[in-house]
Amino acid sequence: MKIAVTGGKGGVGKSMVANSLAVEFARKIKTMLVDADAECPNDHLLLSVKRKKYKTIYQPIPQFDYEKCQKCGKCAAVCKQNAIIFAKGKYPAFVKDLCIGCKACVVACPYGAITETTKEIGTIYTGKNYGVELVSGELKLGELASGEVVAELRKAADEINEKTKADIMIIDSSPGIGCPVIASLVGTDYVVAVTEPTPSALF
Repeated sequence: MKIAVTGGKGGVGKSMVANSLAVEFARKIKTMLVDADAECPNDHLLLSVKRKKYKTIYQPIPQFDYEKCQKCGKCAAVCKQNAIIFAKGKYPAFVKDLCIGCKACVVACPYGAITETTKEIGTIYTGKNYGVELVSGELKLGELASGEVVAELRKAADEINEKTKADIMIIDSSPGIGCPVIASLVGTDYVVAVTEPTPSALF
């Protein structure tokens, strides 16, 4: 069973609820807690867990070969993130921070001038305390792809769970309604929404 703990506002107690549920469940059944707040993971602090690095997360990004480039602009035309800037007669300029690694430009280039490379965007950690198996994702400082980090975290949690055989997985999501939250909620059986009686929380 997978239960996600979420909410639209930060600081309302999502992590406290998720950790409390995890510790309580762990008294009787095998429990895994997934800290999916990649921009500010804190479950290891609440559980007093010393984290160990499990794996590094990489995102595909394009690499341009300007000797092969014919300045056609097809790469920029297919880039929905506007990560490639093109002016007629000039080589395309790549804005790395806007790229989400969809590889459309690699496919669209008719001259083979764009190949795929990778950049590090985050890290997955593991740890255990109070009988709770913790899997935590953390976005690399300065990166923006928190949704991708959470998606990779979910895959890693399932991979680890094949060995640990947890009866229940609790996913502590980030606040809001963006990509990281969607990646946290997808494929869960239940969602617990945590809020507070303030205008910003109720909104």
